[in-house]
Amino acid sequence: MKEMIVDGAEAGIRLDKFLEKLLPYAGRAFLYKMLRKKNITLNGKKAEGSERLRAQDHIYIFFSDETYEQFRHGQNRSGQNHASEDQQRPVMRSLSGHGRSMDKGNAAGLKAKAMQVPILYEDGDMLLADKPAGLLTQRAAKDDNSLNDWLCAYLAERQMKSPDRKEERLSYTPSAVNRLDRNTSGLVLCARTYQAARVLSRMIRDRAIGKYYLVLVRGTVAKSQELKGFLKKDIAHNKVKITENGAGDEIHTAYTPLLYLDRHDMTLLSVQLITGKSHQIRAHLAGCSHPVCGDPKYGDARVNKELSAKYGIHRQLLHAFALSFPENAAWDEGRRMPLAGKTVVAPPPQDFRKLLHSYPTGETIWQRGIQEDFAVPPLKI
Repeated sequence: MKEMIVDGAEAGIRLDKFLEKLLPYAGRAFLYKMLRKKNITLNGKKAEGSERLRAQDHIYIFFSDETYEQFRHGQNRSGQNHASEDQQRPVMRSLSGHGRSMDKGNAAGLKAKAMQVPILYEDGDMLLADKPAGLLTQRAAKDDNSLNDWLCAYLAERQMKSPDRKEERLSYTPSAVNRLDRNTSGLVLCARTYQAARVLSRMIRDRAIGKYYLVLVRGTVAKSQELKGFLKKDIAHNKVKITENGAGDEIHTAYTPLLYLDRHDMTLLSVQLITGKSHQIRAHLAGCSHPVCGDPKYGDARVNKELSAKYGIHRQLLHAFALSFPENAAWDEGRRMPLAGKTVVAPPPQDFRKLLHSYPTGETIWQRGIQEDFAVPPLKI
């Protein structure tokens, strides 16, 4: 008999999904049969499989050690593999509590361990990472390196060093909740538990978390403005088109000018992403004749060429600099989030600083009221 005690990372996962990950070689039909026959029970009682697990739930599996090993790893106790080649394909993620398994030959997995990504906030449920430009949030291809790979490697290493780590554990695979384009830098919200992923995703969907960006655009922007429209994807060219009619997804973007760079004819904007669609800020600003500087898809080729030649800047100057959490931010059981009512800020990266270092900065670049609305300190370059 095996006993599993559910921890916070697994809370909220359906029992049947948990069992499928724990025993990947058993098959769904067999697992349901074992539930019906009470060879697998939840808290000592018969279970249907649809139950949502809670922390400290007890799962009892009445299998022999040999049967458990076969369904767990595809092997019997002697190590002989009884699974077919097709059955061997599922890759079990690391059971250290926070990692996911990586093929030892996978270059992306090895690179993830060596990546340096600043962490601006961390607790047992989530962390906020300052993603550098050039790094994908999620893999687009098998050998890509991504922030998710870094996250799993980082948390797996932390768990391995923990003195109270368990020898074998099955957990939710940590992942980013919001996504940034490869060449957009800044804050990415990452969930460490299944419950955190569900709650944070709902908060983003309900626009409860304020998302703010620093953007350098071409030309003079004299006043704040709100932009609305509809965004339609061009999948073939990986671009989007903004229209004023109802074709596509409705979008809403607001911006405030912070500083005019007269020597470059650029304006530093603070942009609030009210809806969150792919390429929204870049396409919306290009549509009002103020494209993001350095943007290869929607930007000004002349400006981009100058940035590349003079400053070595080869990406859109778009930085996710602040995430604001509402005062009532809480997890499902009513536990208040430590970040409730607070804002996390990611400082401008080096390529922004190259352009801004010679301009006066500080309190004067914020219009009165903007700082209070954002609940963030004055911008420091």
